[in-house]
Amino acid sequence: MKNIKFTSFIFLLILSLITCNQKAQSFTLSYNPFYASDDEIISKTEKNSENFFYNYILARSFQNKKEFKNAILYYANSAFMSKYNFSLKLFPQPVYAFLNSYSSKSPYYDDAVFAIASIFYQYNEFEYVVKFLSLIKKDNSALYRDSILLKSKAFQRLKKYDQSVRVATELTNIYNDETSLGEIYIRLGSVYEEANYNEQAINSYLFILKNLPESWHSEIAIKRILYILSKNEIPIHDSNSIAAICEALIKSKNFADAQKFLEKESDNQNKKLIELKVRVLANISLNSALAYLKNLQDDPDYEKYTLALANELWNKDKATAIAIYKNLANSNNEEINKRVLQRLAFYYEERSNPEMIHYMDKYISLFPSDKISGRFLWLAGRYYLKINEVKKATEYFAQSVKKYPENFYSAASRYWLFKITKGNEEEYKEVLADLAFFTPESAYTIIALDDYSKKFQTDELRHLFEECSQKKQIKEMILYHSLLFMKEGYNKEWEKRISQINDSTEQYSNFNNFYKKSSYKTFASARLNDIEKYFAAGDIDSINREITIIQKSKEAEIDLSLAMSRLSSKYNCYEYSVIYSLRLLELLSIKENISLFEADFSRALYPCAFFDCVKKESQKNRLSPAIVLAVMRAESNFNHRAISPVGAVGLMQLMPTTARGIAKQIGITDSLNLQDPCTSIKLGSYYIKWLYNLTKDSTEKMVAAYNAGIGNVLNWESRFQDKSMDYYSEFIPFNETRSYIFFTKKFMIQYSSIYNFGKGD
Repeated sequence: MKNIKFTSFIFLLILSLITCNQKAQSFTLSYNPFYASDDEIISKTEKNSENFFYNYILARSFQNKKEFKNAILYYANSAFMSKYNFSLKLFPQPVYAFLNSYSSKSPYYDDAVFAIASIFYQYNEFEYVVKFLSLIKKDNSALYRDSILLKSKAFQRLKKYDQSVRVATELTNIYNDETSLGEIYIRLGSVYEEANYNEQAINSYLFILKNLPESWHSEIAIKRILYILSKNEIPIHDSNSIAAICEALIKSKNFADAQKFLEKESDNQNKKLIELKVRVLANISLNSALAYLKNLQDDPDYEKYTLALANELWNKDKATAIAIYKNLANSNNEEINKRVLQRLAFYYEERSNPEMIHYMDKYISLFPSDKISGRFLWLAGRYYLKINEVKKATEYFAQSVKKYPENFYSAASRYWLFKITKGNEEEYKEVLADLAFFTPESAYTIIALDDYSKKFQTDELRHLFEECSQKKQIKEMILYHSLLFMKEGYNKEWEKRISQINDSTEQYSNFNNFYKKSSYKTFASARLNDIEKYFAAGDIDSINREITIIQKSKEAEIDLSLAMSRLSSKYNCYEYSVIYSLRLLELLSIKENISLFEADFSRALYPCAFFDCVKKESQKNRLSPAIVLAVMRAESNFNHRAISPVGAVGLMQLMPTTARGIAKQIGITDSLNLQDPCTSIKLGSYYIKWLYNLTKDSTEKMVAAYNAGIGNVLNWESRFQDKSMDYYSEFIPFNETRSYIFFTKKFMIQYSSIYNFGKGD
């Protein structure tokens, strides 16, 4: 297969370590450590080796399996570049002496020390935990933060409360990200509580409620505050503190306690407290809430309080909430008007209620520059198409295309506008050129272009591209380039065409150079360079730990997404490769257009994941690898541990009962691990083929059945028997399944284009 050099889970790593008198070392793993089970890692990795990298990977797996002695031994033997001792006595003193000895440290030294300290903490060796953690280099990493927090815990267990508070408080001078602050102040609150410094404990927890109200730490903080107050008479008079407490209580649905706090507060003019009282009463007694609100009619913020009431009722009494929203729909407050009209429009659209048109039209009239207006034009046209008022549908689609040519939803409007008007070939070509130029990321665009490409031979398209190039017809050049890319993928002809297009697609040529060559611009660069060692080891926990402390400025987020996309692609962390590649495009405001991206980025966006397993099972079931990869990307985004709310498991998101039935069909008698990548791919591929057979090789119906069940698809077949497949895909009753069809078809086409599946090896 052209342009693909995959080997069967062979993970080749060149880890270059530049130290005094140390040569670059290289290591080879026979598995991908991101996806291998602990048992596989332990069975396939060399033991007692003078290789700190292998030893670090082994130590993590032993720790995961709670084989702590082996974990300590291998962590200790991952700490140095060339010093090893597999006869080490696994008691605190000899391990500490080994780690505190002089030798060139490996990149995993601090990680190993922290892990060993964490294990000895579980064995109540608190004095030694403090000693171990003092070996860790002071820097601004999340690892250092966690080491100091663990040291604070050890001091607490030793009843050395002042030292526990001191070391934790010092962290506030280094870290100001939300995750770190939450961890630090929860730690401080815990120490103060145990030491019976209850006011300081409450103040620590209040810091979280006031500054980090959306973090998970706030759930702990409010529970601890309530507990302390239940045991101690500590007055809280500050209105801001009461507001923060009540906000957290409402979030945790503890309305009774929130009401008690509000009743104690004498400041009747505090607008935040008034709004909170409305929200609390909405959940306790609607009549009381309405009576209280009535007394506020002369307040300038009356509409704001009324909106708060409706929002609070939304999940428990939609009928009353809708009535309130309708009363607010003529508000002079622009922000209130926006929020109310959006909610009403979407509410009625979800129910195919014609009232949606009134609120959508009003929104479009009042907020013509808002991108939601473009979406509403599409949805209004779609509604009229569904009830067969084609003229009205055409009017809305035409407005969508004219007023919002680059809006994401204008692609759907263009697509259906052409289907309705049944334009001639020239009109069709113009629509396709607009789709390729304005909305290259849309599934409607990709599907339409794929259909159109089948009408041409490659030589014809090359000729048409050259004609348009000579005439400087940029949109048409991009159209024919896109069609050729679908047929040929990345080759020398692609490079030649890109050189002709680049002057007119500067944004994409700049992005390609940026992705290939750009260095990191912000203070986060040191942290981002450091995390490569965790990618090499498949250490997803440490990766996640370190990236949480990166500040949320746009520049830092761009650096983070660039680094994560590159590293995830390089080390085959498929899930993060997709997530951060998409995030990078979003931050840079670049639309996905794989025909204009260079291959490295397209392959990061659409990784050829678990390819040996995919290729084997595709061939066995006579499927294109593209459909298996597309379903996998749509179902789990390559998260092999994914479990859906309804219980579907693994890469291919199979229900356990379905998986057991498939296993029986293909003769698997062993117990199933649906989180094993190859097991999931084996069963999922068989299921795809089975559904293809039942749906007479219809990709749309197969995909719908995979998502919604074959029973629903058979019902829809009779309902839509006289409709086109386009209509079927657009109007099946389940919105999730509808989106799933379009996205899976798009992914399948993109995979075929990037990797030339089905076009010769």
